[in-house]
Amino acid sequence: MIPVIWSDYDHPYLGFRYACGWNKFTLEIMGLWPRRKTTYFGRNRALIHAFVIFVVITIPRLVGAFFFRHEIDALIQCLGTYLPFIIGIVKLITLHYRREVLAEFLETMESDWAVPLSGERLKVMLEMAIIGRRISIFSGSMAYTANSIGIVVQKWYNLEAQQIQDPDPRLVTNLFWIVWLPYDTTNGINYAVSFVLQLYSSVYAALFYFIFDSFIVMLVLHLCGQLGGLQVSLRHLHETDVHKVTFQTKLRNIVRKHEKLVRLAGDLEESFNFVLLLQLLGCTLMFCFQGYGIIRLVTQGTLNLFQVGFAVTVVFATAVHFFFCCWAGEFLVSQSVSVGYAVYNCEWYKLPHLEARSLILIGLSKLRPLELTAGKFSVLSFNLFLNVLKTSMSYLSMLLAVQGRE
Repeated sequence: MIPVIWSDYDHPYLGFRYACGWNKFTLEIMGLWPRRKTTYFGRNRALIHAFVIFVVITIPRLVGAFFFRHEIDALIQCLGTYLPFIIGIVKLITLHYRREVLAEFLETMESDWAVPLSGERLKVMLEMAIIGRRISIFSGSMAYTANSIGIVVQKWYNLEAQQIQDPDPRLVTNLFWIVWLPYDTTNGINYAVSFVLQLYSSVYAALFYFIFDSFIVMLVLHLCGQLGGLQVSLRHLHETDVHKVTFQTKLRNIVRKHEKLVRLAGDLEESFNFVLLLQLLGCTLMFCFQGYGIIRLVTQGTLNLFQVGFAVTVVFATAVHFFFCCWAGEFLVSQSVSVGYAVYNCEWYKLPHLEARSLILIGLSKLRPLELTAGKFSVLSFNLFLNVLKTSMSYLSMLLAVQGRE
């Protein structure tokens, strides 16, 4: 049984450091942990890396794809691995421009852990922190695994290069990606510099693509934990407080806390809805393109364990991360609605008439649930995830049908 009050936050399962420790560790290494006060380079590091990835990977690959645009299999394989870079760049830009909002959220999150908590509220927050930490560790493991397999596959078993029947001489095919470069890479120094830049940009973009999702999920789960704490406070609102705090004071604190959570949820929605829309579109197309690549390998009899392993890892990691985002969105809706229902479970009928009537406004909060959306078009939910899978399979069937007629 958890004690009534916790004041010692050195316990390994308590506190801000435990809740966001893995995300903070990884983002600190990448230099992207949001802070209000930092150096000029620290403030603009995300933007600098977005520019480097755009120049080193995105533009050369886009120009290179123009030269083999008639090679359908190679082009589809290229698009399947091109989309994560575009989405990764948008995520870096979003992190740059919403850094102040995220820093404020993290400060609020830290202060939420810095106050003494009742046993029930602490239990709710701990459950969310443990889930968020496990998701973050799993996300990081998937990112490093995909990177490791991807380095081997792209250097020695490049599917794009194998699918191009007659490579254009202007294409560079001996790096990680098939690209066009305005200089000669047969020179040792040029090749080494290009190789290192492509490797660094690819690893950095892939890591951030996945870790950014677990970072969002962590923030949403903290909101859910706070909403769960409000439900606990509402259920015990009718009880006499040992510190003789009046009903109106307790209710005022609950309302202020709820308004603050609504504002924070609105900030998250405003910050990430466009990124989540790109994530939705990207996942739909990536499932389709990577699935097409695997099927073509099987039908052509050129099946390679590393190539299949890379495609399966990318598809699985992308699907799982989008599922985490959809699950977090569904859980946020559920927890925000439950705040309204908690009013009915607080034995309001034992309160004086005027005090009971003051609960109506909080009870109505279930009519306006907090939501995360993909571009303000679709609410993140299990249904959205299933629709993405069904749509992707439809596109895959269409591609296979078109290819079968040729």
